Amino acid sequence: MGVGNRHPPDMLATPGHCYDLGPTVPNSLEEQILSLLRAKDWKAVSRLAAQNAALVRPCLIRALLHQPPFDEHDVREVFGEVYRGGQLAAFNSVLSSLLEHIAEGAVAELTAALQDSRWDVYEQASLALTRAGPAAAPAVPVFMMYLAHPRRRLRAIDALTHIGRGAELAVPMILEQLKSDDSVVRYRCVAALVAIGIHRADVRGALRHLATSDDDEDVRTLAAAAL
Repeated sequence: MGVGNRHPPDMLATPGHCYDLGPTVPNSLEEQILSLLRAKDWKAVSRLAAQNAALVRPCLIRALLHQPPFDEHDVREVFGEVYRGGQLAAFNSVLSSLLEHIAEGAVAELTAALQDSRWDVYEQASLALTRAGPAAAPAVPVFMMYLAHPRRRLRAIDALTHIGRGAELAVPMILEQLKSDDSVVRYRCVAALVAIGIHRADVRGALRHLATSDDDEDVRTLAAAAL
């Protein structure tokens, strides 16, 4: 693997790649953490992490990977202790990678997390479901709820795009979003329609209209290419 392809320390690679999880941790510590996780003793795990975050962090990641699915709130509580001190970027990267790794086995839990009022919870859950692709089809009705939401709709559109044909239920609402004043929203919606399938007459009609009449060149180009 070339230097440019290496993952930063404590970042999880995608399946099939190696993991760079930092320092080697004694098996006894990993077993101790695993036991605490099984018991859902989050406070004890957090205390252990606070004592020696550099050693506990990679061990905790390995333990979590062997015991999916974990509730996002629980993972966040534990990692909030491990990454306290302003290392928010590192924390979010690891959490996102964890959720990606377990997404296919935790669709129900992640779908429930989508309805959390907190943006960061919604963002991480939607990213994990997006990476799960077609396996995230059960989340389609919830993503549809956010297609008109000014802050959440782009994440929802992206997720529906990756779900693909399993998101056909959302097509009528995606077509409505083609009327948005935001060219980014229209562009993402065209991409979503292409991924879901353009066999429907109403979809092809909407794409023809955009290809000739949209005021954004990128939207026109993408719509025309889809036909």
